[in-house]
Amino acid sequence: MTGKENLIQIVYLNFFWIASYGEDLFLALDETKRGFDLFDPEDHQWMTYTEPREWYLLTTISQLRIQKKHFIIEPPFKQLVFPKTSKSFIKKLENLNVPQHFIERETTFLSFMMFYWNIYFYADDPRINYVKEYMSSEQQPLGSLIERFEVFYQPLFSERRLSTHEKELLNINIFTTCLNHSVLKDSLPLSINFMETYIKEQNPLYTPLAKKVRGFLKEIILLPEFAWISNCIEDLVYICSFLLLPYYERSNPKYQLTVGIILSPNAIFLQSLYVFLEQISFISVSFVSSTSNEKYDFYIAASKLLLPDKIKQNGNFQIIPLSPALDYQVGLIDTLHQKYTEKTTTLAD
Repeated sequence: MTGKENLIQIVYLNFFWIASYGEDLFLALDETKRGFDLFDPEDHQWMTYTEPREWYLLTTISQLRIQKKHFIIEPPFKQLVFPKTSKSFIKKLENLNVPQHFIERETTFLSFMMFYWNIYFYADDPRINYVKEYMSSEQQPLGSLIERFEVFYQPLFSERRLSTHEKELLNINIFTTCLNHSVLKDSLPLSINFMETYIKEQNPLYTPLAKKVRGFLKEIILLPEFAWISNCIEDLVYICSFLLLPYYERSNPKYQLTVGIILSPNAIFLQSLYVFLEQISFISVSFVSSTSNEKYDFYIAASKLLLPDKIKQNGNFQIIPLSPALDYQVGLIDTLHQKYTEKTTTLAD
């Protein structure tokens, strides 16, 4: 395999992760440790929301490549903000008599991968503060791109605005996505690309949203400082649309699947069901009595006896018996998503 060493290591990471989550490499190297035992205690704090296997894969791939005299030539960015990590890894490289400037580049790349490569899902992720600091610094190479992105997406969510944490996470993920592509100013080997067909098929609103994102990026690339986006525009359209999609779905009530929960005496069970459904972006859920005239796309009831005849005839319902031990979520989600896809596909045509 030839090319830029940082990309080669990312390709190996994707290969081993998709194939076996790194287990093949663990077995090949006779590595018996798993989880936190693989790392220095001071590094555990950064793994609150990341998988230790990924960090192990990165350090192991780097070490194996170095043993074959393959070095990362340049660090990904100047003056990246991150804490000092991986002391044991650095010690291993020193024992291999790796020149200090190569050690610095390898460890910088490792920190870049662990702090700037992945998508963030939680605002309290301990790594985020470093990304925020770099994002607001004068050293970051994207200029006003994130501010322009925010001006673009805010009108898309006018029906239900983002919370402070949601906006922060979204901006950080858009920032790291664009930052990663600006390294090469070209397409990148991303594991998320293997999901593209599935995401398009399972999310009818993806296509109209992607059209809006593509239109925004085509305007942006007319500015000289963002001309590089033209080389990776389809990658950015896909990933940024994926990041925006959950908020876009919930901000378009016309496309949401309206779900009515038929009231019954077991309020505790119904409340937990309501909370569960309320967290799903493509659903608008309400409590409803069996005599209500309000119409919903789908109904949930504890018994068929609680359903009006018209709903029984239409078949747009699911019975969930009142049992706190019953695992109903997976089957229910599949049914609701199928109904949602049918509705949005019809409206989009």
